[in-house]
Amino acid sequence: MAYKVIFSKLAEKAFLGLSKTFQMQIAKRLNLAAENPKPFVKKLTGLSELSLRAGDYMLIVNIDETAKLIMVLDVGHRREIYKK
Repeated sequence: MAYKVIFSKLAEKAFLGLSKTFQMQIAKRLNLAAENPKPFVKKLTGLSELSLRAGDYMLIVNIDETAKLIMVLDVGHRREIYKK
């Protein structure tokens, strides 16, 4: 069973602000992660959130195993996402 992907308001706004090329790149990665997120995510040091890389962009996510849910908390360029 695949995971359902939902965006927070912050992540949705950041995602929609990107060019269509980057949106497609992120969407492809999320579709792959929705089948099995474990190979695509890494634990953020000192935090409970996970990161998922899609090209030059990083997604900060939480995964709820029981509800089969991937919650995208934030989207940003790799060099800027951790400064927020």
